[in-house]
Amino acid sequence: INDDQPWTNNTNVSLTLGAYDNITSIVNMSFSENGLDWTAWEDYNDTRDFNITGPSGTKYVFFSVLDETGNSAVPIYDQIILDQLAPTNLQIEINNGSATTENNVLYLTVSATDVHSGLKEMSFSTDGGNWTAWEPVAINKWVVVGDVTGDKTVWLRVRDNVNNTAAPVSATILYHNPNSP
Repeated sequence: INDDQPWTNNTNVSLTLGAYDNITSIVNMSFSENGLDWTAWEDYNDTRDFNITGPSGTKYVFFSVLDETGNSAVPIYDQIILDQLAPTNLQIEINNGSATTENNVLYLTVSATDVHSGLKEMSFSTDGGNWTAWEPVAINKWVVVGDVTGDKTVWLRVRDNVNNTAAPVSATILYHNPNSP
């Protein structure tokens, strides 16, 4: 399924198929998501698009073939994880939860969860519009903000291994520039 990718966020998957009969030819194939309910027999081909159904989670595609004499093969299957959910539980904390700072280099602690494909990357913004390049998810990050006294807000966004992106969250700290009155 999908060239052996472990996850997908698309219900339309690509199957690469193979079957061999050393006596006669393979003529038909059929598919199932549960091993019980099968599609109608169709002409055999070595590739096929297939729509998986249901909510996010592990999905199975069963495959069986029929030869010229009407013998059907024992079904085989493959699996893939359908992940159509963005990461959840995003949290960002600045300077271990301090309310104020006199340093414009901020220490961030971040967390998030993703139950299907796992967390992949994070990105930050200090203005809510311009974002840093995506980088691997880490627990901590240093970010430099402007040196004008005032509230400093840092936004966090996270995406998972199939690029489902969570809505940004933010945290704010009051910065006082020690060199200004």
